[in-house]
Amino acid sequence: MRYSFAVFYKEILDEFGWSRADTAAAFSVSLMVYGMSSPFVGSLVDRLGPKKVLLFGLVLLTLGLIGMSFVNSIWLMYALYGVVMALGINSLGYAVHNSYLPNWFVNKRGTAFGLLMAGSGGANVLNALYQRLLQTIPWRTMYLIMAGVTVAVVLPIITFIIRRTPQEMGLLPDGANENPSGDELRATRAKAASVLIVDKEWAAKDWTLAQALKTPQLWLMFFAQLCISAALNLGSAHQAIYCQDIGLDASFAASVLGLIGVATIAGNLMSGVSDRLGREITFTIGTAGTLVSIYALLTASFEKSWFLYVYAIVWGLFFGAGGSSLIAGLADLFSGRHFGAINGFFLLGFGIGGALGPWLGGYIYDVTSSYHIAFIFMMASMVTATALFWLAAPRKKRLVSGKAAH
Repeated sequence: MRYSFAVFYKEILDEFGWSRADTAAAFSVSLMVYGMSSPFVGSLVDRLGPKKVLLFGLVLLTLGLIGMSFVNSIWLMYALYGVVMALGINSLGYAVHNSYLPNWFVNKRGTAFGLLMAGSGGANVLNALYQRLLQTIPWRTMYLIMAGVTVAVVLPIITFIIRRTPQEMGLLPDGANENPSGDELRATRAKAASVLIVDKEWAAKDWTLAQALKTPQLWLMFFAQLCISAALNLGSAHQAIYCQDIGLDASFAASVLGLIGVATIAGNLMSGVSDRLGREITFTIGTAGTLVSIYALLTASFEKSWFLYVYAIVWGLFFGAGGSSLIAGLADLFSGRHFGAINGFFLLGFGIGGALGPWLGGYIYDVTSSYHIAFIFMMASMVTATALFWLAAPRKKRLVSGKAAH
């Protein structure tokens, strides 16, 4: 529902005649609210558990989607898409799931976060479908349809599937022995974790957000996330309309969105490689691929429309495989009872970067009538994020299971 903005962008521009920067600012406001609320949402998960927070998010997102079908001013769109839906999305998204997944996975943490992030790839596939449906269904009606889909899909998952810890189901992390006693559980978890520890003093600390904020590692990870989000969300907000700017029709734009989604899912399914190679190396390989993909986007034209397929496939595969390494690295550094709040602060970086990217892309286009400078900014942001991740160095605190085995 967050990334569906790209699909509705041109429809809203055509109806209201607002500037690209002003319209894209709704996406920017959404991501700013998403980021600013993340520490609060993470703390709520620490205190209340995931189910209650997810149900709250479902209510807000559904109301926001319904409200969007009645938008008649840019300020109402900012309020609904930028605030109500953003709070709902945050209370259904990574701020919640990132908080409890480390309870379930230790040795296969990179794989787990990759599977979680595969949902973003699925989002692009759905958005390709929405793009095609918008050719025959009014955009206001589409928002009502999306509200119904959200309730039908998400409510059963929250009710019947989500659990805070594996012991609620008689399991151990990484699917170990069933029905453990408390002592067996603690002993097994300690043994699994001990072989990965490099810095014992660091790992022994039960990190709170206040303590983590005093470390350079959290700030390096925060700014790395900010840079990634600026690049990712600039592209997400403007890629569909960019296809149409170079003379391609909406159906072609939909096919590009769908291909990004499929490729991202495939890349996410390969993200377990970070459990063997290490978080930083995997992320660096992913960045190298994204630079190639953005260059293909930058040089695409009507005559070279196939470059957009290169962009979609390479971006999806490489960003998908490497992107989850960052959150896995954060969990390697700070996992514990207060990880929800720490992850929430980390996602504040996502919100700030996400607020900057879409607005900046629209502003650059309004000033230059081109996205070229915007796409170069995307490349620089990815390189900067990679450098910051290496400086944060999760490998110096905990090894991944593949490194520990050697």
